[in-house]
Amino acid sequence: MSSVSNGGPGKGEYRFFVRWAGRFLCTPWETRAAITGEELHEEDVIYTQWNGRYRDIVARTAYLQSGNRKLEEPISPGSFDPWKTTDEELSARTTQVVVCPGCDGEKTVVCPTCAGSGHVTCSSCGGSGRAYSSRSNKRVQCQSCRGTGRQRCSCRSGHITCPTCNGVGRVRRWLELEETPFQHRKKLIRLNHDLCTETPAGVKERDVLPPAPRVAWKGKAVTEAPADLQSWFVHQSLVFSPDARHERLDEVGVEIFDRDLVETRYHLAWQNGCVARVGPKRTVIPQKGSSLPFIIRLVVLSVVAILVYSLGMAARSGYQGRHEFYADSANASLLVLASLVLSAAATVLVAVMLNAGLRARRRLVYVPASVMGLTIILGAVAALTGNPSIGQAQELNAAGRADEAEAHAALAIELGYDVEPCKELIDNIKVDRVMKAATLREALAAAYVDFSSPETRKTVETRLLVLALAEIREAQATGNYATTEYTVNELPERMRTRPDVAALLQTAHINKLQRCINSMDTDCTKELFEKLVRAGTSLETIGAYRQLIDRDYQQRFKTKWAVCELLGTPEEKLPCAVEAEGFLVYAETFGARAEKDGTASTGVAAKIESLESEVAANEAKAREEQARVEAAEQAKAERERLREERAEKRRQAAAERAYSASRARCCDGSVSPSCGCGGGRGCCSRHGGVCGCT
Repeated sequence: MSSVSNGGPGKGEYRFFVRWAGRFLCTPWETRAAITGEELHEEDVIYTQWNGRYRDIVARTAYLQSGNRKLEEPISPGSFDPWKTTDEELSARTTQVVVCPGCDGEKTVVCPTCAGSGHVTCSSCGGSGRAYSSRSNKRVQCQSCRGTGRQRCSCRSGHITCPTCNGVGRVRRWLELEETPFQHRKKLIRLNHDLCTETPAGVKERDVLPPAPRVAWKGKAVTEAPADLQSWFVHQSLVFSPDARHERLDEVGVEIFDRDLVETRYHLAWQNGCVARVGPKRTVIPQKGSSLPFIIRLVVLSVVAILVYSLGMAARSGYQGRHEFYADSANASLLVLASLVLSAAATVLVAVMLNAGLRARRRLVYVPASVMGLTIILGAVAALTGNPSIGQAQELNAAGRADEAEAHAALAIELGYDVEPCKELIDNIKVDRVMKAATLREALAAAYVDFSSPETRKTVETRLLVLALAEIREAQATGNYATTEYTVNELPERMRTRPDVAALLQTAHINKLQRCINSMDTDCTKELFEKLVRAGTSLETIGAYRQLIDRDYQQRFKTKWAVCELLGTPEEKLPCAVEAEGFLVYAETFGARAEKDGTASTGVAAKIESLESEVAANEAKAREEQARVEAAEQAKAERERLREERAEKRRQAAAERAYSASRARCCDGSVSPSCGCGGGRGCCSRHGGVCGCT
């Protein structure tokens, strides 16, 4: 019987179907809107139950106290009918002495521990033959297995006493009955439709059946059942044929349930589907292809959401790629939010279009479409705005944030917005910094770039020159001439040629030249002479310093050479003469007579060569004496080594003699009277083997 439902049940009737569709991430309002109709069917669910007992004859065995009784052939359990005898009768008629089935009369079986080999893996070394020694702190030969990796099994021979007969070889055997109950339940669903109504996994049977059956009967035999029910017991799906030898029926029964089945049809994502809802709880039973519309919907929505979000993020990446200024801007965050909103709105719109029931409601289409359009407009506005401008830079400067204002104006110039006003603002900011600077270094740091207008550049250079002259004069007044050149070099190139700056720089060079002459620094002196010539210093000034060098260092040479003549050994005279020669070379290089005679005196050079020859001869003699002493020490060390080797050999020989004279100690603690520490074949064989030495 079947009927068609046109109006459909209320929302409460769909709760189990909505819950089933929720596993595919389908919302309740989508699920209800997708339903196109329902059809009610009635079906019969028939259960037959067969209760009985299963009886069999089994053999039992027990130990014998002695093995003198006569052996008999075992009686087969098949010789008796389990339903025509009793335990007492079977025990009396079948008790006999038979060969042990466990060992076939051999009294022993293979040891399960060693599998018949008589040896097992050593428990101390794990079979490797080497174990860790705490005394030597390294791995040594295992004392338990003597390096073999195996130990004697506790069975000794590879066999153990048979556990079935306890080593007698025969057992007492008898037969006895073993009975267990059984229950068989058969199910048949009589359909008047082509739907599948098998109970899903995880669903209890009582949830898909009415509380009570329409027909219920129990009895001792099928023949006692009413005539209209006897046909169910012989039905192909409900019949049960017991084993005539082992099984006996005690009770049979039948139950017939009337069950309503609601077929729910729906259309979603261009596909039709249906499910069956059965039982008082309307449990959902999926049909073939029931989940296909929901899977297609889920795949389409996922693709749309990912695609729209990816397009939004691509637009954001393009916005950020214009310049690093846009990377962390607020508009970039707004574009991310717009991408999320656009993706959600597109997903809702596609979900509505995939559902025919929702598509018929026009406002459900207009709302997400309107949200998408508004989001696209707002995203476009965000992408086209947020550029740096002169107004923002001026606001920052007015608020006392000059660094940020300068950076913002420079960024606007780089991106091509308000170029000329931004350049003017940057010039004004730098002029303010230069004017407020207390030192030249601060002023130079504030004016590290070129200015856009010549007037601004001239104002800044004037301020730099004032600060530079003040610092140089203050330093030279205190005798500090070293910073003059550094300060002048920091000034722009066109400012270094001014007469007042050049005069101060020449004073510093002359002061440094005097220090170079006093320290006899050749490179420094040469460099300062070149700088003075390039700076246009008069020849009279340079000549005066050359005469000073010539007179001073000629006198230093004579004084030093007189001191060298008073020294005793050539080793003491040589460094003194070299130092004196340096004075002479410096004087002849930079002095007034440098252009006439540019080399040191040949007599001084010959004297130094003579001293070098004497020093070299003395050093050769010292090396020969040192080599002789080292050879004598090596010979002495070799004799000591040979003496130690002979003493060590004597100690080893004494230790070996003592070891050979010692006795072997057995593993049970006794001392072998005939075996030494080296052991040997048969040593301590009755005492557990050799485990040490006395």
